[in-house]
Amino acid sequence: DISEYVELTMAEDGILLHNNAKLEFAKIHAEKGLVECRVLKTLPALNTNTSDGPGLPRQVRKTVWVEKLILCNGRVPNTESLNLQAAGVEVDETGGILVDETCRSVSASHIIAAGDVTGRAGTTSISEIEARYSVESLFAPEIATPPSFDAASSVI
Repeated sequence: DISEYVELTMAEDGILLHNNAKLEFAKIHAEKGLVECRVLKTLPALNTNTSDGPGLPRQVRKTVWVEKLILCNGRVPNTESLNLQAAGVEVDETGGILVDETCRSVSASHIIAAGDVTGRAGTTSISEIEARYSVESLFAPEIATPPSFDAASSVI
């Protein structure tokens, strides 16, 4: 699976991934050049067989400090719990983040959104183009060019 290869490659490059986790809190600390993030992850039970039956999943909450935060979520904009209003981010009626042609929020230009969270065409090809541009604009702005969807596949 390509996602496993990408994850392994990113981990080798020192990129920390929190799969299947919920971002509870994120705050930019500009003076430090860092983002403070609180992540909640549900893990399997430590003891799967107890006298009361199967063990219950456990939740682990962790605070991490990062230079860049990239948030990815599913095909339907799942933005309700992100408190986007507090960051000044406008959303459409489905909860999708309103973005311009450079994937930046139209109301908070320091926010870049790509893929399903925008509520635009929910195809893998569109999301991939947006994600590639977003990463380039964050890590290599000198080579980033706004995304073009002229050659994007529209068949799912």
